[in-house]
Amino acid sequence: MAPTPGPASRLGGSFSVRPRLRVAAWGLGVTAAVTGAALLRPPFLHLVDYKIYDTHLAAGVRPTHPAEPVIVNIDEASLERYGQWPWSRARVAELLTRLARLEPAAVGLDLLFPEAERVAAPADLEAAPFGQDTVPPPAALRPLGAGDRALAAALRSGPFVIGQQFEFGDRQPSSRACVLHPLPTVWALHGPPADVGSEPPLHTATDVVCSIPALAGAAAASGFLNAAPDEDGVLRAVPLVVRYHGLLYPGLPLATVLRATGASQVVLQADPKGLTGVDAGNGPAPVGDRGELLLHYRGGSRTFPRISARDVLEERVDPEVVRGRTLLLGATAFGLDETVATPLDGVLPGVEVLATVIDNLMTGEYLQRPAYGRGAELLIAAAAGLLATLLLTLGRPVWGVPLLGGLGVAVWQGCAWVFHHHGLFLSPLFPLVALGLVGGAMVFARYLEESRAVTDGAHHLVATRNLMMESLASLSGGRDRRTGGHSRRTQRHVRSLCEALARTPTFRGQLDAEHIDALARLAPLHDIGKAGIPDGVLMKSGKLSPAEFSMIKKHTCCGEEVIDRAGARAGVEHHDLLQMAREIVAHHHERWDGQGYPAGTRGEQIPLAGRIVAVIDVYEALTSSRPYRSARSHQEAVRIIREGRGTQFDPHLVDVFLAVEAEWQAWGEAGAEA
Repeated sequence: MAPTPGPASRLGGSFSVRPRLRVAAWGLGVTAAVTGAALLRPPFLHLVDYKIYDTHLAAGVRPTHPAEPVIVNIDEASLERYGQWPWSRARVAELLTRLARLEPAAVGLDLLFPEAERVAAPADLEAAPFGQDTVPPPAALRPLGAGDRALAAALRSGPFVIGQQFEFGDRQPSSRACVLHPLPTVWALHGPPADVGSEPPLHTATDVVCSIPALAGAAAASGFLNAAPDEDGVLRAVPLVVRYHGLLYPGLPLATVLRATGASQVVLQADPKGLTGVDAGNGPAPVGDRGELLLHYRGGSRTFPRISARDVLEERVDPEVVRGRTLLLGATAFGLDETVATPLDGVLPGVEVLATVIDNLMTGEYLQRPAYGRGAELLIAAAAGLLATLLLTLGRPVWGVPLLGGLGVAVWQGCAWVFHHHGLFLSPLFPLVALGLVGGAMVFARYLEESRAVTDGAHHLVATRNLMMESLASLSGGRDRRTGGHSRRTQRHVRSLCEALARTPTFRGQLDAEHIDALARLAPLHDIGKAGIPDGVLMKSGKLSPAEFSMIKKHTCCGEEVIDRAGARAGVEHHDLLQMAREIVAHHHERWDGQGYPAGTRGEQIPLAGRIVAVIDVYEALTSSRPYRSARSHQEAVRIIREGRGTQFDPHLVDVFLAVEAEWQAWGEAGAEA
């Protein structure tokens, strides 16, 4: 019959049902915690989501598109030729007029003119507003100077969209007069009738900084320039629509696209939770519930084609490059441009951000976080956690952990594929967290269970070993009922003597607690060989004959054979405990002077275990009754052992014995059994 496997055998792979269930409980608990976190969305995890979004965005560089806008750039070359900014209104009017002659579809102005020009244009510049070599001298202020009149005329001459800046917060509105261009809208509301009348929660401005009415009124349209970065300082989305005094106003990019496409109105799609889409004629742009558009950056700085304002003023621009295109006029010269951090570029001019919005609206290449995204992420996280639990419950960590790693890569690549091919951002954060935490928790739980199995197995082996030693000790002394307490007394005396020996310099390094415990448990086996001696000899009350004594002396060799056969059958013939048992059985009748048996070994050649048990065996033999004599007193036994110092016994052991013999006497007088 095959042996029944103990607890330690489960490490080979046959992990039992109960430990598997406990390990699975860890996985299910962590999965529940992660899905709960996915449902609650702790704010600090937003930053991680942002970085994942940035990584996906940086991994896919889009090619150029025919509909992308062109930036008319007030750059260093322009400032070098025409002087520092701000230029005179007449100079700006000249720039706009020359742009209008190139027949663009629309021109968005990343510029504000909140005050009338304080320096009047000179007479010759008023007469010829596009001269290049005159410098306007100081002049008295006038309500509307020639430069402002020229600029207003230039704004009326082309498809120009002027900028404005909304203010938010608790500040009181200013008294400035503004000409604004509300967004012509048609609402497409989706949801229960009770929700149709509610206003979407758009950004609501409290004030506005605008160009003077003469200029704002001359432009074909206007749009705001506002954009705010996320918590980490990176700009990922901009609002397309803002509410101000109950009316809706477009951002400059949206207003420019409307002017370029000739759309007469915008369709705003909304559900009970808020705005969902803005359709300017090229299909709905998906937006957040407050009207923010995720920016699908095409690249970093200088992504879009640029034309220097100097080249426009000097008429060195090919009309075919501009005709029918959407333009943005802004400044990128050092010290003039307002830069922002984006996922693809640490410093991007604001005009490039506006161009990105126009590019998205014109090409229809949008990014969005779908309304069902959070629910999908929660389900994927739960599925990942359950799958990880299943893999690590049924399988071994050695291949389960690599499978989880592969599954994590698949989740990441799947989300990246959806992002780049469909413009949908599904964050793999919580699925990856589920895989990582569930995997880590279950590997740790499995380690605990297997450690428990090892500990249980070790306890099982120790208990089995002790049972075997006690059984053998009982066998060795069980044939004489008068020696029933012999084994326990032997064990107590061995412990007492060994603990005292361990405190001496000579034996301190040879006897630790584990060694002493093993020696005490094995000591009663010293006479196990007597099990093969006939009762007539072993229990004889008279003096033994020489042949009978010779038979008695063979018990050491017989005992050694018993130990060796047991070790061979158990497959542990070289185990330390077996070696110690062999030393006790074979050498406990050897003498220090070499006159003992069976081998006549002398001095320190006798194993320490044999020398220790030799003292204990003599003391026990003297103080115990035998068939052929009565027990002797403790004092007489001490005297005999003292006289055997250096002849029969190790002198160091006798010295330590004499230090503890009083304790042994007290045990004997109290009738305590070791």
